[in-house]
Amino acid sequence: MLAEFAHVLEQLETQFYTQALAKFKDADFQAASFTSTQIPAQLFTGIQGDESAHTSFLEVCTGISPHFSCTIFEPSIFARPLSSH
Repeated sequence: MLAEFAHVLEQLETQFYTQALAKFKDADFQAASFTSTQIPAQLFTGIQGDESAHTSFLEVCTGISPHFSCTIFEPSIFARPLSSH
């Protein structure tokens, strides 16, 4: 049961970073006052890779299959630009 819960959390984290990378572009990071747009993109990419590895690890070690897919970034939620405030 604990492994299944951990697996669901890892799937959510993987989806969060995967969708964030697809959703946010350089202009969004600039609007959020990042001086370099490469820094947040590189960080998101690294974290997404780690979370994906965690998900794969749990699937291999426990035989648990993915439970779901989800949409974290609904368009209506992010209709306004990112803000640093």
